Amino acid sequence: MELEFFTHIIILAFLCELVDSTFGMGYGTILAPVLLIMGFEPVEIVPAVLLSECITGLTAGVAHHGFGNLNLRRGSRDLKAAALLAGLSFAGVLLAVGIAVSVPAWIVKLYIGVLVLGIGTFILIRSRRPVPFSWKRIVGLG
Repeated sequence: MELEFFTHIIILAFLCELVDSTFGMGYGTILAPVLLIMGFEPVEIVPAVLLSECITGLTAGVAHHGFGNLNLRRGSRDLKAAALLAGLSFAGVLLAVGIAVSVPAWIVKLYIGVLVLGIGTFILIRSRRPVPFSWKRIVGLG
């Protein structure tokens, strides 16, 4: 029973990463609430989702470079943006894990719920408008 349960989680994580790597978003936004619904605690979810997203995000970036979807050659705008996002994300991971393990679980659950609702609303409002490249947006995203 336990092996089957974790097999389902691995498949779920794979599908969430497939959505994330394809559309540029969705891994933690989908996976964290689903894992909460499945009964996991935020102190288990936050580090696992952030670490796995880091690993899979780097892998997806290399794959996108290999397919020619982005240019990670030295000096390229894509590499600069990826490095900025990676650095800010690393700092965010450390901060998020530190907060998640030091505050009550209900606060983390509330934050995840508000964040998912906000992201969903933003996507629905902005879904038809192209978003031009901006270093300020990259920093905000990071």
